[in-house]
Formats: sequence, C-alpha cells, structure tokens
Amino acid sequence: MHVRQVPRVVITDPNPDTDLKQKNSITIAWDTTWKRWDGRTYTVDPAFATWFETLTMKYAVLYSPSNGNPDPKNANPTGWFYISDNTPATLGVKPNAAHWISQAIAGATTSNSVTWSTPPATFPQGSYLIRVEGYREGWALHYSFHQYRAFFQR
Repeated sequence: MHVRQVPRVVITDPNPDTDLKQKNSITIAWDTTWKRWDGRTYTVDPAFATWFETLTMKYAVLYSPSNGNPDPKNANPTGWFYISDNTPATLGVKPNAAHWISQAIAGATTSNSVTWSTPPATFPQGSYLIRVEGYREGWALHYSFHQYRAFFQR
C-alpha cells in the first residue's frame, strides 16, 4: 500500500530582501518540493532521496489585512481574501475553479508565481499576511501551506 504524501509549499517571494515601497503589484512566488513540513525527506532510505510523484496540485493564494483575524465591520468575515478578486476565503478549504491555480508537478521541485495587484488606494501602508495553500488533486484532506508577513510601505 502506498501512503500519499503531501508536498511542501514554501513562499520564495516576497522575502526579507523584497522592496515593498510604493508597489502597485507584487510577485508572489513559491516552490513545491517533496519534503515534509520541516524540510526533511520523508524517509532516510537513500533509494528514495530524490523521490517524487507526478500529479496535479491546486493552489489558493490568499492575503489577510487583519493578521488572519475576522474583521466583519470591514467586510472581512474570515480574515482572508483571494488575491485574484478580493473575495473572502476560508483557510483549509479547497477553492472553486475561479480561485485556484492548477499546476502539474513532475519533479522534485516545482516553482510557480502570480502577480498580485496592490494599488495604494486599496492596500494602504501596513502588514499583510500572504498565504499559499497547495491541495493535492483527488485527496480532500491532503494540503499544505506556507504564509509570510509583508509590510507595504506607502
């Protein structure tokens, strides 16, 4: 019997070296690797050191202007929004087709990115949590995520 593994998702951009001053858009980039949540391999057996599966992942890219806390008075019932259209998002729930990014995974590491429109009138100065959730196609509870706190300077 084969145990289905969950690949690790790690946001690579923005990062501490990214200039976020007066940006009208930001690239959000991430890597998907066949590692555990802690960055280690799933097994110590050297025969599987470069192991990977070929599959399709569905990604949701989210942000929170409220540190992940619900803020109903500002139309933020869950604390999170999809970057694609600023509609409310629920953590840990695979999005519908309008909000996911589909990608075939066919190697030990796969990279992906999207551009997030961040005009100053909509996104004032402050901290924003950015989160990428990766859902393994066909396995409802198999997902991983990574989040990063970015400070927009205006």
